[in-house]
Amino acid sequence: MIVPQRLDAQDFFIVNYGLTMAVFLIAGGRLADRVGRRRVLAAGIALFALASLGCGMAAGPAFLITARLVQGVGGALMSPTVLAIIGGLYAGPDRRRALGIYGMVMGGAAICGQLIGGLLINADLFGSGWRAIFLINLPLSVLALALLRIVPESRAAVRRPIDLLGLVLVGASLGAIMLALVQGREQGWPLWSWLSLGGAAALLAVTVAQQRRLAARGVRRCSSRWPSPPAMSASASWRCCSTSRARRRST
Repeated sequence: MIVPQRLDAQDFFIVNYGLTMAVFLIAGGRLADRVGRRRVLAAGIALFALASLGCGMAAGPAFLITARLVQGVGGALMSPTVLAIIGGLYAGPDRRRALGIYGMVMGGAAICGQLIGGLLINADLFGSGWRAIFLINLPLSVLALALLRIVPESRAAVRRPIDLLGLVLVGASLGAIMLALVQGREQGWPLWSWLSLGGAAALLAVTVAQQRRLAARGVRRCSSRWPSPPAMSASASWRCCSTSRARRRST
């Protein structure tokens, strides 16, 4: 077979959120820098809430997987924007303190989210079963949107273009890798899985070449670090925070 015989819904349900979030992360930060961080954060929360509703009401695996993909886009709009808002509102020791609190909240959410999800499934509220782990996001999103009214709007001093071609190339390459690793393993690594991995490698090579061309033309790449004084942009703040976390882990 040259194409997958079937799709493993459980595996795709687990990995597709991270896939779309990774693909749209930098684009979400760039969009926030251009049109307004509070506005993009509100759009991300609303999109995440609607996708959570779709997950909770899904009648089949195809709809559930699609809703999870949309959830990832919402997460990509929220994550870098929150960091950029913190960078714009605070400076010096206050900024470090705010980022420390943000890191603790994210770490606690990663741990407690698993526990709360298990409790919700076991509680089976109103016969909702596993759907409750998605529907719980609706009141939380409404609360977040209400509190967002007190956050001032801000934009980056330098508005960078969104690299749409790079976005498509990265998305296609990561999608090909995910398809091969998830389905190829389940089906004993047939021919199509190796072709998918080869195509992904080719797409990544094209992506690198495209990014180098942009750099040669003086266009800021999606992988470059360009802080926007006095506060970092949404995309730059996400990258710097991620880099500092990696350095702390290595020490």
